[in-house]
Amino acid sequence: MMMQGLIWNCRGLKKKGLATYLKNRILQYSFHFIGIQETMIHDCDEKLLKKFDSNQDYLCLYNSAHGKSGGILCGVRKDLFYVGSFQQGEFMLQMNLWDKIKKVKGIF
Repeated sequence: MMMQGLIWNCRGLKKKGLATYLKNRILQYSFHFIGIQETMIHDCDEKLLKKFDSNQDYLCLYNSAHGKSGGILCGVRKDLFYVGSFQQGEFMLQMNLWDKIKKVKGIF
């Protein structure tokens, strides 16, 4: 099985229509992981996540934006990966993963 992921510089996660677009892409492609940068959000709450991950298939982590720029959101499918640990820096997120199917460790 080949990994499918989405890495995107969205330039604002709360822009009109973006959540619907993202939700449709996630449903269409069933990405194994998503990485979104330049979210420009300070608080990523459950309500915002449900707009594009309505089934709550992903375990997501985020870094807040600094001013009107920055912000990172990353997520992995819960049915495919177990997140053993994660590291969070000012401008980075790292998830240490266990692939439930291939039975191997990985980093995202």
